[in-house]
Amino acid sequence: MNIYDAAKILSVSGDIQPDQVRAAYLAACKKYHPDINPAGDEMMKIINVAYEVLRDYSGAIKDEQSDYGDLFNEALNSILSLSGLIIEICGVWIWVTGDTLTHKDALKQSGFKWASKKKAWHFRPAQHRSRSRGNTSLDDIRTKYGSKRPAVQGAAYSLANDITVQNFAFAACFHIAARKLRMAITSQSGSALPDHQKTSHPSMSANMATKTERI
Repeated sequence: MNIYDAAKILSVSGDIQPDQVRAAYLAACKKYHPDINPAGDEMMKIINVAYEVLRDYSGAIKDEQSDYGDLFNEALNSILSLSGLIIEICGVWIWVTGDTLTHKDALKQSGFKWASKKKAWHFRPAQHRSRSRGNTSLDDIRTKYGSKRPAVQGAAYSLANDITVQNFAFAACFHIAARKLRMAITSQSGSALPDHQKTSHPSMSANMATKTERI
C-alpha cells in the first residue's frame, strides 16, 4: 500500500503530521471495530496496514477521496453474505470472482464494476486511472499487492452478522439498565443513610465535650 492509498483509508490529506495520522487511525479503529461492524476484522487489517505506511510520515499529500474508508466498508459488508462468491482484498481494491452472475445486480448496486479482460468484478477508489488499460492479470495484481480473503462469508457471515447485532443490542440495554440503577442509588442515598452516618462519631462528640469543659 502506498501513501496515497493509505491516506484514502484513514481519510487524511493536505500537510499531515504523525499526530494527525494517529488521531485518524484511532478514529477509524473506533468506527470500524468488529464489535459493531460485521466486516470489522477485514477493516482492521487494512486500517493497520494504512497506519504502518503513514505513522512516521510528515509532508503534503494531495487531496484524496476522504470517504473511501466508509465506501470500502459498505461495499464489503454488502457482499459478504452472498453465497458462491470469491472475495479478495488486494491493496485497497476488492476483487470478486466465482458465481458472480447470480449476484450481478447486487454487485452493481454496491458500486462494483465489471472488468471484462479479467472476468471479475472490482471496487476501487473513484480517482484511480489505470495505466495498463486493464492488461494486468489478476495473478500479477495478487503478486504486487497481495491477496486476502475474508475469513467469514456467505451463510457464516449472516450468522456472524446476527450475533454482532444481538451483542450490540444487549450491550445497549445493559448500559441503560446500569445507568438507571446508578440514578436510583444516587437519589436514595440521602434518605437511606444509616444512623451512624447521619450523626457525628461518638468519640468525636466526647472529645468536643471534654474540650468545652476545659475552656
